[in-house]
Amino acid sequence: MNRQARKVGRRRRTSGEGTPTASGQENLDHYLAQILVNVTQLLLRNGYGFRRFNKLARWAFVEAAVALDSDSEHRSSTARIAAITGLTRIEVSQLRGPKLDWPVNEGTPSNRAISVANGWRSDRKYLNHRNRPKQLPFNSTDSSFTKLVKKYSKDIPARAMLVEMKRLEMVKEDSEGFLELVRGNVTTAKSSVAAMRAISPWVSFFGKTGAGTNRDEVTSTARQLRVHFESLPQVYAAVRELEERRASFVAGLEHLGTQPRKDAEYELTISVAVAAEKPRRTRKIRS
Repeated sequence: MNRQARKVGRRRRTSGEGTPTASGQENLDHYLAQILVNVTQLLLRNGYGFRRFNKLARWAFVEAAVALDSDSEHRSSTARIAAITGLTRIEVSQLRGPKLDWPVNEGTPSNRAISVANGWRSDRKYLNHRNRPKQLPFNSTDSSFTKLVKKYSKDIPARAMLVEMKRLEMVKEDSEGFLELVRGNVTTAKSSVAAMRAISPWVSFFGKTGAGTNRDEVTSTARQLRVHFESLPQVYAAVRELEERRASFVAGLEHLGTQPRKDAEYELTISVAVAAEKPRRTRKIRS
């Protein structure tokens, strides 16, 4: 499959109906878009916006370009990295600066809602006599939520911002319509961090494998199953059984080949991933 996709990428052909087949770049676009949509859904649930992602993505392109050149005879100059990544030389210089240990920090707002919350907590106009964020009416006064949003979020309408801050549980509204800042930041779900941690080695495996000369021979199979149980004890027993089978499966793979030795001519790297969601109660069908 991969070898055929590479041939198509060299010269666009047409199918029987005259429709151009996808090029290698278009295939990359297709699968990358699928990956990004799913990952971005996880990020957005946790209030992680494009601004922070964009900064991290540009840094990642620079780091990947440096790693790409480390295995070649080329020196990783600023101009060379700019040519590889498509970034400007100024951007590359900023991302490789001696003071830059990590492109994002706690001071970088994840999204516009946090920028509004930061203004609410620091702007004296929106603080009470104890330097705490005031309760704000949505509109009609000089110190209103609408004015706050306009100042710290620019083009985002106040109503849309209120809906988002309520979704992120940053703001609550009382019976008289006054708005209170509950928290100034977004709580990141531990399950989301665990999901990203689980994805990381899987993506890293294919990223490193794709750098080899036999990349067309990489294989991957994924299948998702839904398994049903009558009680939680059965679920927990199945999870234990799943872990035991995974460990047994991995141990069995190690015995497929020979023990590591200097005269071994070939090496096969295998990545095994098993993921399961938290069990949820299904709706019972009434007779």
